[in-house]
Amino acid sequence: MADFTMPALGADMETGQVVQWLVRPGDRVRSGDVVAVVETHKGAIDVECFLDGVIEDLVPTGQSLPVGAVLARVLQPGETAAPATAAPPQTPAPPPGAQPGTVAPVTPSAPASGPGPAAERP
Repeated sequence: MADFTMPALGADMETGQVVQWLVRPGDRVRSGDVVAVVETHKGAIDVECFLDGVIEDLVPTGQSLPVGAVLARVLQPGETAAPATAAPPQTPAPPPGAQPGTVAPVTPSAPASGPGPAAERP
């Protein structure tokens, strides 16, 4: 995965604000595609991506970032996306003190005191 970073859009540019994304996660981009509009102290400028691949993550619109900060992550050709979260375990762990193959006894709970449901009231 490659990082697409905030380019220096002028000799004196230190930060830029992402005003608009022209791509979304999952979109395929090619080198030279305009992918965002960034506001600098000199005005709004179209930003080109010089990577080939699929957009994975984007910073939120409206965020100001310094030159060189990561704007997006791009999956390169042949790469696959990493799973968002780890898979849950297949079987739950037994409670402490339980032996494998045994079932813990179930104790009935006491009925709740107080008035019953509204439909049963006279």
